[in-house]
Amino acid sequence: MSEIKEDRATIEEILDNPGGVFPTDDCYDRLVEYVRSVRTQAVGWTWAEACTQLDKGEDPRQYDQAKLIERSEKELNIEFQQ
Repeated sequence: MSEIKEDRATIEEILDNPGGVFPTDDCYDRLVEYVRSVRTQAVGWTWAEACTQLDKGEDPRQYDQAKLIERSEKELNIEFQQ
């Protein structure tokens, strides 16, 4: 899976601090929040994709998973949309 620049920038922001690395609790809490938000976005995208396929008369269970992952990376990440 390719590295997403937006994700890397967010994680660097969480870990980097002019005074040093964030205290462990703060860093952990921010990473948990970030992972939760990304996971929620991915689930929403997948649900919408499955509904779209059903509307077109397609069976989402038959969709190529590698193709689905590639599309989700492109559609969920700003750097690929520009």
